[in-house]
Amino acid sequence: RLAEEADRAFAIQRRGEQENSAAAVKEQPESSGASFVNVSFEVEPEPSVGSQDPNRVPSPLPS
Repeated sequence: RLAEEADRAFAIQRRGEQENSAAAVKEQPESSGASFVNVSFEVEPEPSVGSQDPNRVPSPLPS
C-alpha cells in the first residue's frame, strides 16, 4: 500500500515538474545569443630556479 501511494505521489510530482518546465520555456524571452562572463586572473611570476631564497628549504629527494 505504501508503494502504491509513493508511486502516485511520484507520478503527480513528475507531472507538475513537466508542466512547470514547459511554462518556463514559454516565458523565457528570445536570447540574442550565449552570454559569457569575463573572468581574469592575475598570476604572479614564479621565482626562477637560479635565484635561491635563503628562507626556502629545498625539497628532499626521494631515495
